[in-house]
Amino acid sequence: MAREVLLLKETPSLGDAVQELLEAIGDQVELARSPEQAAASVQDPGRFDVVISACNRRPSGLLRLLRDLPASRTGRVPVVFVGSPLDESPAPPSGPVHTVSLPMVPESFVSLLGRIAPGRPPTASRP
Repeated sequence: MAREVLLLKETPSLGDAVQELLEAIGDQVELARSPEQAAASVQDPGRFDVVISACNRRPSGLLRLLRDLPASRTGRVPVVFVGSPLDESPAPPSGPVHTVSLPMVPESFVSLLGRIAPGRPPTASRP
């Protein structure tokens, strides 16, 4: 089942590789214009199945914004960081946040996505 994915390319070359993999497995990828747009999408369940940040620098702009979100928000969209976005701050973000370290193993990454964001069944076309 295809997922609706919002991809933030904080590290462009890594983001290109992640986008290529997502599209190869049939996911629909929309690119985030900024960390702020990605953070807003995390709080808006329904539009995207998962938000992914490709970030191999510390700290991630999206990660900083997620740490500022209120912990009481429910229904958050899962977030996956591909790379090394973490800094030394002891306060982790609240909500469903996952990290995929590099080098990324495509099978493990796809398996993680299947567990946290199984996707949506295809919509049946009407005659």
